[in-house]
Amino acid sequence: MNASVIRCPGCGAADTSVATPAGVHTCVYCGVRYQFSAGAPHTVGPAAAAAPARRRGLGLALSGLVLVGVAVGAAVSFGDGSRRGGGAASGGPPAGRAAENRALSVAAPAEQTAPATGEFTLESTRPAGDQGLWIYGYFHNTSPFTLGKTKITAVFYDKDGQEIGQDSGYTEDDVIAADARAHTVLLVSDAPSAYDRIAFEVRAERPSYLPAQVEGLELEVDAPRRDGFLGWKYAGKVHNRSGKSARFVKVQVLGFDQSDKFAGHAYTYASADALEDGATARFDGSLLGSSADFKRFEFRVSGQPTR
Repeated sequence: MNASVIRCPGCGAADTSVATPAGVHTCVYCGVRYQFSAGAPHTVGPAAAAAPARRRGLGLALSGLVLVGVAVGAAVSFGDGSRRGGGAASGGPPAGRAAENRALSVAAPAEQTAPATGEFTLESTRPAGDQGLWIYGYFHNTSPFTLGKTKITAVFYDKDGQEIGQDSGYTEDDVIAADARAHTVLLVSDAPSAYDRIAFEVRAERPSYLPAQVEGLELEVDAPRRDGFLGWKYAGKVHNRSGKSARFVKVQVLGFDQSDKFAGHAYTYASADALEDGATARFDGSLLGSSADFKRFEFRVSGQPTR
Protein backbone atom coordinates (compact mmCIF):
# COMPACT_ATOMS: atom_id res chain seq x y z
CA MET A 1 0.00 0.00 0.00
CA ASN A 2 1.45 3.35 -1.08
CA ALA A 3 0.94 6.11 1.50
CA SER A 4 3.56 8.54 0.17
CA VAL A 5 2.65 12.22 -0.23
CA ILE A 6 2.35 13.01 -3.90
CA ARG A 7 1.15 15.86 -6.06
CA CYS A 8 -2.30 15.49 -7.60
CA PRO A 9 -2.16 15.89 -11.42
CA GLY A 10 -5.58 17.61 -11.25
CA CYS A 11 -5.20 20.39 -8.65
CA GLY A 12 -1.50 20.16 -7.73
CA ALA A 13 -2.23 19.70 -4.06
CA ALA A 14 -0.15 17.44 -1.82
CA ASP A 15 -2.50 14.46 -1.93
CA THR A 16 -2.42 11.99 0.96
CA SER A 17 -4.86 9.50 -0.48
CA VAL A 18 -4.16 5.76 -0.37
CA ALA A 19 -4.13 3.84 -3.67
CA THR A 20 -6.60 1.07 -4.38
CA PRO A 21 -5.33 -2.48 -5.06
CA ALA A 22 -5.38 -1.47 -8.74
CA GLY A 23 -3.06 1.44 -7.91
CA VAL A 24 -5.68 4.16 -8.41
CA HIS A 25 -5.59 7.28 -6.19
CA THR A 26 -8.53 9.64 -5.58
CA CYS A 27 -7.37 13.15 -4.64
CA VAL A 28 -8.69 14.12 -1.21
CA TYR A 29 -9.10 17.74 -2.38
CA CYS A 30 -10.44 17.73 -5.94
CA GLY A 31 -11.55 14.08 -6.36
CA VAL A 32 -9.47 13.41 -9.47
CA ARG A 33 -8.64 9.73 -9.98
CA TYR A 34 -5.11 9.01 -11.09
CA GLN A 35 -2.42 6.28 -11.06
CA PHE A 36 1.31 6.14 -11.59
CA SER A 37 2.80 5.11 -14.91
CA ALA A 38 6.53 5.30 -15.57
CA GLY A 39 7.00 6.96 -12.18
CA ALA A 40 4.58 9.83 -12.94
CA PRO A 41 0.88 10.29 -11.98
CA HIS A 42 -1.67 10.18 -14.81
CA THR A 43 -5.41 10.76 -14.53
CA VAL A 44 -7.77 7.88 -15.17
CA GLY A 45 -11.50 7.77 -15.95
CA PRO A 46 -13.60 10.19 -18.02
CA ALA A 47 -12.50 13.82 -17.94
CA ALA A 48 -16.16 14.96 -17.45
CA ALA A 49 -16.39 13.06 -14.19
CA ALA A 50 -13.22 14.63 -12.92
CA ALA A 51 -14.31 18.24 -13.47
CA PRO A 52 -17.24 18.29 -10.98
CA ALA A 53 -15.08 16.50 -8.46
CA ARG A 54 -12.43 19.16 -8.91
CA ARG A 55 -14.97 21.91 -8.37
CA ARG A 56 -16.21 20.17 -5.25
CA GLY A 57 -12.70 19.82 -3.96
CA LEU A 58 -11.97 23.47 -4.65
CA GLY A 59 -15.24 24.39 -2.95
CA LEU A 60 -14.26 22.44 0.10
CA ALA A 61 -10.85 24.05 0.09
CA LEU A 62 -12.39 27.52 -0.25
CA SER A 63 -14.91 26.68 2.47
CA GLY A 64 -12.04 25.80 4.70
CA LEU A 65 -10.45 29.15 3.95
CA VAL A 66 -13.71 30.96 4.64
CA LEU A 67 -14.15 29.17 7.94
CA VAL A 68 -10.62 30.05 8.88
CA GLY A 69 -11.30 33.64 7.91
CA VAL A 70 -14.48 33.72 9.97
CA ALA A 71 -12.68 32.27 12.91
CA VAL A 72 -9.94 34.86 12.59
CA GLY A 73 -12.50 37.60 12.12
CA ALA A 74 -14.37 36.43 15.18
CA ALA A 75 -11.22 36.48 17.17
CA VAL A 76 -10.51 40.03 16.03
CA SER A 77 -14.09 41.04 16.77
CA PHE A 78 -14.02 39.55 20.24
CA GLY A 79 -10.70 41.13 20.93
CA ASP A 80 -12.05 44.51 19.77
CA GLY A 81 -15.16 44.08 21.89
CA SER A 82 -13.11 43.34 24.95
CA ARG A 83 -11.27 46.58 24.40
CA ARG A 84 -14.35 48.72 23.74
CA GLY A 85 -17.22 46.96 25.46
CA GLY A 86 -18.25 46.61 29.08
CA GLY A 87 -16.84 43.14 29.72
CA ALA A 88 -14.66 42.08 32.58
CA ALA A 89 -11.50 43.02 30.64
CA SER A 90 -12.64 46.69 30.51
CA GLY A 91 -13.75 46.92 34.12
CA GLY A 92 -17.53 46.61 33.41
CA PRO A 93 -19.98 44.30 35.14
CA PRO A 94 -20.01 40.61 34.24
CA ALA A 95 -22.44 39.50 31.56
CA GLY A 96 -25.99 39.23 32.87
CA ARG A 97 -25.61 41.83 35.63
CA ALA A 98 -26.89 45.43 35.34
CA ALA A 99 -24.40 48.28 35.55
CA GLU A 100 -24.60 50.16 38.86
CA ASN A 101 -24.50 53.81 37.71
CA ARG A 102 -25.44 56.44 40.28
CA ALA A 103 -28.90 58.01 39.81
CA LEU A 104 -29.42 61.75 40.20
CA SER A 105 -32.55 63.09 41.92
CA VAL A 106 -33.68 66.64 41.05
CA ALA A 107 -36.59 68.28 42.88
CA ALA A 108 -39.09 70.32 40.89
CA PRO A 109 -39.17 74.04 41.85
CA ALA A 110 -41.89 74.83 44.38
CA GLU A 111 -43.40 77.50 42.16
CA GLN A 112 -43.98 74.84 39.48
CA THR A 113 -45.79 72.33 41.69
CA ALA A 114 -47.26 74.24 44.64
CA PRO A 115 -51.02 74.92 44.59
CA ALA A 116 -52.42 78.42 44.19
CA THR A 117 -53.45 79.72 47.62
CA GLY A 118 -54.58 82.95 49.21
CA GLU A 119 -56.65 84.46 51.99
CA PHE A 120 -58.97 87.42 52.35
CA THR A 121 -58.99 89.77 55.34
CA LEU A 122 -62.00 92.00 55.98
CA GLU A 123 -61.29 95.68 56.69
CA SER A 124 -64.72 97.35 56.72
CA THR A 125 -68.26 97.35 55.32
CA ARG A 126 -70.57 100.13 54.16
CA PRO A 127 -74.25 100.11 53.10
CA ALA A 128 -74.94 100.29 49.38
CA GLY A 129 -78.52 101.50 48.92
CA ASP A 130 -81.45 99.76 50.58
CA GLN A 131 -80.25 96.15 50.42
CA GLY A 132 -76.68 96.31 49.14
CA LEU A 133 -73.43 96.11 51.06
CA TRP A 134 -69.93 97.24 50.18
CA ILE A 135 -67.17 95.01 51.55
CA TYR A 136 -63.58 96.29 51.68
CA GLY A 137 -60.57 94.13 52.41
CA TYR A 138 -57.26 92.71 51.25
CA PHE A 139 -56.40 89.54 49.39
CA HIS A 140 -53.04 88.04 50.42
CA ASN A 141 -51.34 85.89 47.78
CA THR A 142 -49.79 83.05 49.79
CA SER A 143 -48.69 81.17 46.66
CA PRO A 144 -44.97 81.06 45.75
CA PHE A 145 -45.83 82.52 42.32
CA THR A 146 -47.72 85.44 40.81
CA LEU A 147 -51.51 85.29 40.53
CA GLY A 148 -53.97 87.11 38.30
CA LYS A 149 -57.43 88.38 39.21
CA THR A 150 -58.77 86.13 41.96
CA LYS A 151 -62.36 85.39 42.87
CA ILE A 152 -63.57 86.09 46.42
CA THR A 153 -66.96 84.90 47.70
CA ALA A 154 -68.65 86.38 50.77
CA VAL A 155 -70.93 83.92 52.61
CA PHE A 156 -73.39 85.17 55.26
CA TYR A 157 -74.35 83.01 58.28
CA ASP A 158 -76.94 83.43 61.00
CA LYS A 159 -76.34 82.79 64.71
CA ASP A 160 -77.14 79.08 64.23
CA GLY A 161 -74.42 78.70 61.63
CA GLN A 162 -76.85 78.41 58.73
CA GLU A 163 -75.92 79.97 55.39
CA ILE A 164 -78.41 82.72 54.54
CA GLY A 165 -76.82 84.48 51.55
CA GLN A 166 -73.72 84.89 49.43
CA ASP A 167 -72.20 87.00 46.65
CA SER A 168 -68.80 87.22 44.97
CA GLY A 169 -66.38 89.54 43.22
CA TYR A 170 -62.73 89.78 42.11
CA THR A 171 -59.56 91.48 43.26
CA GLU A 172 -58.95 94.91 41.76
CA ASP A 173 -55.41 94.11 40.59
CA ASP A 174 -54.78 92.10 37.42
CA VAL A 175 -51.35 90.92 38.61
CA ILE A 176 -50.63 89.99 42.24
CA ALA A 177 -47.05 89.07 43.10
CA ALA A 178 -46.19 86.26 45.51
CA ASP A 179 -46.75 87.35 49.15
CA ALA A 180 -48.37 90.61 48.00
CA ARG A 181 -51.61 92.07 49.37
CA ALA A 182 -54.16 93.36 46.86
CA HIS A 183 -57.04 95.61 47.87
CA THR A 184 -60.41 94.07 47.04
CA VAL A 185 -63.92 95.48 46.91
CA LEU A 186 -67.03 93.29 46.88
CA LEU A 187 -70.52 94.59 46.25
CA VAL A 188 -73.26 92.36 47.65
CA SER A 189 -76.39 93.47 45.81
CA ASP A 190 -78.89 91.66 48.05
CA ALA A 191 -77.33 91.27 51.48
CA PRO A 192 -79.31 89.71 54.37
CA SER A 193 -80.89 92.33 56.60
CA ALA A 194 -79.49 90.55 59.67
CA TYR A 195 -76.57 88.15 59.92
CA ASP A 196 -74.17 86.92 62.56
CA ARG A 197 -70.95 86.75 60.58
CA ILE A 198 -69.40 86.78 57.09
CA ALA A 199 -66.97 84.10 55.93
CA PHE A 200 -64.85 84.45 52.79
CA GLU A 201 -63.95 81.78 50.28
CA VAL A 202 -60.96 82.26 47.98
CA ARG A 203 -60.74 80.59 44.60
CA ALA A 204 -57.07 80.99 43.69
CA GLU A 205 -55.94 79.46 40.40
CA ARG A 206 -52.59 79.20 38.66
CA PRO A 207 -52.83 81.82 35.88
CA SER A 208 -52.61 80.84 32.21
CA TYR A 209 -51.99 84.46 31.19
CA LEU A 210 -50.72 87.58 32.96
CA PRO A 211 -50.76 90.99 31.25
CA ALA A 212 -47.43 92.79 31.07
CA GLN A 213 -47.05 95.78 33.38
CA VAL A 214 -45.16 99.04 32.86
CA GLU A 215 -42.76 100.21 35.56
CA GLY A 216 -41.83 103.87 35.83
CA LEU A 217 -45.23 105.56 35.92
CA GLU A 218 -45.25 108.36 38.51
CA LEU A 219 -48.15 110.23 40.12
CA GLU A 220 -48.62 113.87 40.97
CA VAL A 221 -51.82 114.26 43.04
CA ASP A 222 -53.73 117.18 44.51
CA ALA A 223 -55.28 116.68 47.95
CA PRO A 224 -58.88 115.36 47.53
CA ARG A 225 -61.69 117.70 48.61
CA ARG A 226 -65.30 117.23 49.60
CA ASP A 227 -67.86 117.74 46.87
CA GLY A 228 -71.27 117.89 48.49
CA PHE A 229 -73.39 114.82 47.78
CA LEU A 230 -70.77 113.37 45.39
CA GLY A 231 -68.36 112.56 48.19
CA TRP A 232 -64.78 113.45 47.37
CA LYS A 233 -63.19 114.87 44.23
CA TYR A 234 -59.64 114.03 43.26
CA ALA A 235 -57.35 115.05 40.38
CA GLY A 236 -53.72 114.86 39.35
CA LYS A 237 -51.20 113.92 36.64
CA VAL A 238 -49.38 110.78 35.48
CA HIS A 239 -45.80 111.15 34.25
CA ASN A 240 -44.44 108.34 32.09
CA ARG A 241 -40.77 107.75 32.89
CA SER A 242 -40.80 104.06 32.00
CA GLY A 243 -38.81 104.26 28.76
CA LYS A 244 -41.73 102.88 26.75
CA SER A 245 -45.21 103.82 25.64
CA ALA A 246 -48.06 102.82 27.99
CA ARG A 247 -51.77 102.24 27.50
CA PHE A 248 -54.73 101.57 29.80
CA VAL A 249 -53.11 103.84 32.38
CA LYS A 250 -55.37 103.32 35.41
CA VAL A 251 -55.35 105.44 38.58
CA GLN A 252 -56.95 103.96 41.71
CA VAL A 253 -57.73 105.82 44.92
CA LEU A 254 -58.25 104.10 48.28
CA GLY A 255 -59.90 105.89 51.21
CA PHE A 256 -59.08 105.03 54.84
CA ASP A 257 -61.37 105.83 57.77
CA GLN A 258 -60.44 107.25 61.16
CA SER A 259 -59.32 103.79 62.31
CA ASP A 260 -57.08 103.63 59.25
CA LYS A 261 -59.18 100.83 57.78
CA PHE A 262 -59.66 100.51 54.05
CA ALA A 263 -63.18 101.88 53.56
CA GLY A 264 -63.54 103.44 50.09
CA HIS A 265 -62.40 102.89 46.52
CA ALA A 266 -62.65 104.51 43.10
CA TYR A 267 -60.65 104.52 39.85
CA THR A 268 -60.28 106.45 36.61
CA TYR A 269 -58.01 106.45 33.54
CA ALA A 270 -55.46 108.95 32.30
CA SER A 271 -56.73 111.21 29.53
CA ALA A 272 -54.29 109.89 26.90
CA ASP A 273 -55.12 106.67 25.06
CA ALA A 274 -51.41 105.97 24.75
CA LEU A 275 -49.02 107.73 27.10
CA GLU A 276 -45.66 108.01 25.36
CA ASP A 277 -42.38 107.85 27.23
CA GLY A 278 -41.64 111.23 28.77
CA ALA A 279 -45.23 112.43 28.33
CA THR A 280 -47.72 113.57 30.99
CA ALA A 281 -51.50 113.04 31.14
CA ARG A 282 -54.13 114.37 33.55
CA PHE A 283 -56.78 112.42 35.47
CA ASP A 284 -59.73 113.26 37.73
CA GLY A 285 -62.65 111.48 39.37
CA SER A 286 -64.94 111.14 42.36
CA LEU A 287 -64.90 108.90 45.40
CA LEU A 288 -68.60 108.55 46.17
CA GLY A 289 -70.06 108.52 49.67
CA SER A 290 -70.76 111.86 51.25
CA SER A 291 -71.01 110.32 54.73
CA ALA A 292 -67.53 108.80 54.53
CA ASP A 293 -65.15 110.68 56.82
CA PHE A 294 -61.82 109.60 55.38
CA LYS A 295 -58.61 110.18 57.31
CA ARG A 296 -56.28 109.68 54.35
CA PHE A 297 -56.11 108.55 50.71
CA GLU A 298 -53.79 106.27 48.83
CA PHE A 299 -53.27 106.51 45.05
CA ARG A 300 -51.94 103.75 42.81
CA VAL A 301 -51.19 103.71 39.07
CA SER A 302 -50.76 100.87 36.59
CA GLY A 303 -50.46 100.50 32.82
CA GLN A 304 -49.63 98.06 30.07
CA PRO A 305 -47.02 98.44 27.30
CA THR A 306 -48.44 99.34 23.91
CA ARG A 307 -46.19 96.82 22.15
